[in-house]
Amino acid sequence: MTTAPLIISAFGQISIIATVANLAVVPLMSGAVGVGLIAVVVGVASADVATLFNAANWSLLKAALLLAGLCATPDWAAIDISLPAIPVLLATVCGILSATKAVRSKHLSGCILIVGLCFANYFVWSKFIKTDEVVIRVLDVGQGDGILVTFPNGKNILIDGEIPGFGEDAGERVILPALRYLGIRRLDAVVASHPHADHVGGLVSVLDRVEVAHYLDSGQYYHSWTARRIHCLIEEEGISYHTVAAGDSILGFGEAGIVVLHPLPSFVNPDGEAPDGLNNGSVVVKITYRGKSILLTGGIEHETDSPLLAWGDVLRSSILKAAHHGSRTSSSMPFLKAVSPDWVAISCGIDNKFRHPSPEVLAWYRELDIAGHRTDLVGCLTYRMGAGGVSVAGHLEGKQNETVNLK
Repeated sequence: MTTAPLIISAFGQISIIATVANLAVVPLMSGAVGVGLIAVVVGVASADVATLFNAANWSLLKAALLLAGLCATPDWAAIDISLPAIPVLLATVCGILSATKAVRSKHLSGCILIVGLCFANYFVWSKFIKTDEVVIRVLDVGQGDGILVTFPNGKNILIDGEIPGFGEDAGERVILPALRYLGIRRLDAVVASHPHADHVGGLVSVLDRVEVAHYLDSGQYYHSWTARRIHCLIEEEGISYHTVAAGDSILGFGEAGIVVLHPLPSFVNPDGEAPDGLNNGSVVVKITYRGKSILLTGGIEHETDSPLLAWGDVLRSSILKAAHHGSRTSSSMPFLKAVSPDWVAISCGIDNKFRHPSPEVLAWYRELDIAGHRTDLVGCLTYRMGAGGVSVAGHLEGKQNETVNLK
């Protein structure tokens, strides 16, 4: 009872098989602690002897990890739970203190119960208070893109989801926990800018685990396991599939306007081929709300700048999601001047091998006085567009309001 709220808040899951697994794992871990302490004591006298104990300990720890992994394998081993807000955790703690008579005084126990009920009421009624904002979260998915957009009418769009690599899946590791944390059980649309793994690799887990109404892409064909699996899941889950191109609008998101500015037919032909490369066939969308807007550019490179400039003032946006992770081949200076954003969000991985973002592009941002934010420095970036303008914050909760130096 006491640990469940903490486990849920940390992992967004509650384990069904933990009780059984602990019967085998806990004795192994207890043994590992004991052997480890012996190694510490023996190590004072002889490092060589301590190494023997550490080798034995390695076997115990390996066995514990193996058993835990086997127990976690079945789909039913754990249940996903939308992460409770702080008021729910506090209400739960107060309820436990009162119910278990941990507090001896009846008066104090009653007061704690009342406080818990107040927290519970605040949580319930706050759900009915709608914020009049479009919230854009540029998730920290590493060297890739993953952008979650929440609208005032309660609908949600996910744009891209990063590559699974080195045994990790950004869909499982970042996107799904973020959705659980925010209490989002349904995505009204998933937009894949283009089929490179750093933009769609994590969508396999998302499509498999979350209810998705519509899947949109540019219709590009790409022969990869990820691309094939995504289209299989679209069919298996009964998701409506649509291809979009420049000039299309996406409706159903209240007062927010969503227009597709790219790709043009010359960049993705009817057979799904992209003559100028998959990056340049990316879906580019502009979301506008209450006079403010964000331009989401996918992986486009400077070859698309000329046709995009034909949109003229339509390109102007308050926020720009840096094209192709701010690489050297991304947006040119004329394009940046045409968009004229106040902020630029750069989604890239820490110490990534591509050395994104490019120092040259960062210099252009500084020259144009564009405030920059980077996921590799701050983590999740949160932008809120509403009647009061645009607010910017780092981290998922939006508590750190600061502009990050682009150096």
